[in-house]
Amino acid sequence: MNKRNRRIAVVASVAAVLIVAGLALGMNHAKPHTVSHAAGNSGVVIRVGTAKPLFSMQQDKIYQTAEQLVHNPPSSGFDASGFVQYVYGKAGIQLPRTIAEQAHTGTVVNNRSQLQRGDLVFFDLNNSGQTATFVGIYLGGNEFAAQTTHGLMNISLNQPYWSKAFRYGERVM
Repeated sequence: MNKRNRRIAVVASVAAVLIVAGLALGMNHAKPHTVSHAAGNSGVVIRVGTAKPLFSMQQDKIYQTAEQLVHNPPSSGFDASGFVQYVYGKAGIQLPRTIAEQAHTGTVVNNRSQLQRGDLVFFDLNNSGQTATFVGIYLGGNEFAAQTTHGLMNISLNQPYWSKAFRYGERVM
């Protein structure tokens, strides 16, 4: 390896270390930087940017899968927890099968304004005030996707029925 190629390799290695270090420290919103190394007339320029965080890619996959299923429902049906389990599975996340188990899989989000796309949303449709009896996937914009007795659909959290029954969210990622 000649001197020029060694310099290029060193600059590339440093850039890779900076990227990994930034991601490990949670610097996923930093602006990209340009690292330049002038090795004679090589004009080597390495642009160091940040990758999209893994949880964000999973949120996108969950959102896309839920939307796809709502608009093109499969021939075989789901119940509410089965729909959630299937969608999360498509994003590489294994969830338990039942609502009761799913209700304890992540970090609780009590405030609706703190929900993020891909969060699970739990409801008490029996008005017992005690336990979650229904689950959906938050899509953003105060909407969630769920398998109801009327089929797969997007539903507004602002509808009085759902607003009253909402208990909490769970952030699994």
